[in-house]
Amino acid sequence: MFRHYTGDTVDDESDQRGIRGVRRAKRAVSAEYGLLAGTPPSALRRLVSMIITLCWVEIRKIRHDRTELYTRAIQPTLWRYLLIRLPTNLWLDVGVLTGSTAAAITVASMSYRNTSKWSHVRGNMQIREKMQIDAILCNHAEAVNNLLYISGGGIGATLVPPGTNPPYIVNLGIGIMVTVPWNLTNQQHEVEIQLVTEDGQPVLVPSAPGSTQPVHVRLAFNVGRPPTITIGDDQQVCLAANMPGLPVVALGKYEFIVRIDGNNERRLPFRVQLMVGTQVVLGPGASGSIGQRPS
Repeated sequence: MFRHYTGDTVDDESDQRGIRGVRRAKRAVSAEYGLLAGTPPSALRRLVSMIITLCWVEIRKIRHDRTELYTRAIQPTLWRYLLIRLPTNLWLDVGVLTGSTAAAITVASMSYRNTSKWSHVRGNMQIREKMQIDAILCNHAEAVNNLLYISGGGIGATLVPPGTNPPYIVNLGIGIMVTVPWNLTNQQHEVEIQLVTEDGQPVLVPSAPGSTQPVHVRLAFNVGRPPTITIGDDQQVCLAANMPGLPVVALGKYEFIVRIDGNNERRLPFRVQLMVGTQVVLGPGASGSIGQRPS
């Protein structure tokens, strides 16, 4: 049902009461701020008047059309869906095309809050909510000035000379590089390293006479936002953990599990095995010793 207005005339008695209520509210707010009827117009008075008028218009819309309640209830879910599905250059266009400036502002604020990577080259947003971890098993690792120095990287097995009695002593290090997104900076994070057997059981090492404890290493870090980076840039943090003289009680397969804040798991498998002698088999018709040139 549509109602028509001509000038200040209202065709419904309830609407007339509503208009009178709006006027009384304006006078009350004006009196509260010392803006009485005799005072000249001011920016604050016009602002208060506009706010009250907009509130009254919204109340009238809901009162005359109950479907507004349902559409406004599902609006946040709709914008969240559009935020995930649509490209960035269309996010604000959707709000503008629908004639809703508030919706466009809402979508823009949601995209900024949930964005951890802003690619200026492609002009789009890449949402990254978790940190990325890269790790390598080596003989020795050091992190100096946020640079990673590795010696003997890429270890897959540790060889034990024949006749060695357990526990077998191994010297290992782990080089770690963590990619920290923009929205996870200025926070305390922790890297945990755990050594487990092939069955997933913690490896126990002697800690004191008559007692053992699992291999568990913790590295804490906190990344700030230096002025040299732009909004949305990722940052890399280099860490190192060394375990010289690590006693292993049995031969077999083991795994180092590297986690950040309890998740983002990375596994580094390796074996402890006996050293086997190398044999060289000569081809058919060949004779002589190794290194001898055939005649």
